[in-house]
Order: sequence, then C-alpha cells, then structure tokens
Amino acid sequence: MMKLMKEYRLWNIQKNITIDETQNCVLLLNIFNKGLEIIDDTKSKAVCCFNIGDVYYIQGKYKSALAHFEKCLNIQKIVFEEKNQPSIATTLNNIGSVYNRQGKYELALAYFEKCLNIQTNVFEKNHPSIASTLSNIGSIYNSQESYELALEYFKKCLNIRTNVLEKNHPSIASTLSNIGSIYNSQESYELALEYFKKCLNIRTNVLEKNHPSI
Repeated sequence: MMKLMKEYRLWNIQKNITIDETQNCVLLLNIFNKGLEIIDDTKSKAVCCFNIGDVYYIQGKYKSALAHFEKCLNIQKIVFEEKNQPSIATTLNNIGSVYNRQGKYELALAYFEKCLNIQTNVFEKNHPSIASTLSNIGSIYNSQESYELALEYFKKCLNIRTNVLEKNHPSIASTLSNIGSIYNSQESYELALEYFKKCLNIRTNVLEKNHPSI
C-alpha cells in the first residue's frame, strides 16, 4: 500500500509534465488499475478513476477518459453528502474538457457551467479556478462562433487574473491573446491589435526570445 501511495504522489508530479505516451502512460495505467483492485476506500477508488481518466485524456483516448471521469463522478456523488465539493467541480470540468475535444460543444458547455456553479458557491469570487472555468466557457462560445458571449467570459476571466496574478503572468497573456482573437474574428482589428500587443509585451518579458508563443 505504501508503495502505491508513493506512486500516487509521483503521478501528482508527473501529470503536470508532458508524459511519454509509450512508457509512462502504460506504467501509470497499471498503477491506478492495480489501485482499483486492492483499495477498499471508496474515495480512493474515485481518485484512481480520475487519474486513469487523466492518463487516457493525455493519450487522446477520449472515450476511455470519459468513462473513467463519469465513474469517478458517480462515486463522488455517493460519498459526498454536500454536493458543492471542489473535487466534484474538477471532475465536471474534466468531463467538459473531453466533450470539448470531441467537438460536442453543448455537452461541454453544460458541464463547464455545472463546474462554475459549484466553484462560485465554494470559492472566493476571484479564485483562479473560477477564472479557468470562465476561460473554458469562453472557448466553447468561440468554437460556436458566439463571439459576444466568448468575449464576455474571457473578459471576466481576465478581470480575475489581473486581480490575483502577477502582472506578467503567462495566464494573463493567454487571456489577452484569446480576447484579441475574438476581436479579430469580429473584424475589430484595432482592438485585436491592442490586445495582441499587450499579450506580446508580457511574453517578451517572461519567455525566451525564441519561444514559440512569441
């Protein structure tokens, strides 16, 4: 059991790094499937399902990812008496992300909105997780060419990020770029240029001069 828990901690580090799909993903799937077999604790089983879904998502195996995220969500709904749980919001977000990758934008939007509803009930109004979900919703509206709604959500995201992050934070640059892209799609080129320049200013201050994002 101790060995398995060490492997869990390893995953928490590795999942924020690009994973070698031919080696590490296979190893991690073996670890978490083993966990499902030997762990009795229901909450830990939910974590295993979530992590398996994460690995499949990284591999681009969205059907399998969705199955495990949904299994995780079903367990969470049973074990938590209070439904406004941050962990449930995270699972809803991941399900929304799968549907987004599959081009199922209405379903993605529904899950992101459920996620946002929980987050606004449990977090401070300027919590970074709320900003991320607002950005996800903005991206869905952008994909649907609902540009005014996309702009609304990206600007809400930007408002939070400029209040809680350092002024040259990469997430602020990304949001400025998203807003610039919306204005570009609307043919509001002067506004698009304004936001792209703000984005570029941040990136040239924090990234190497030959970085692809510049």
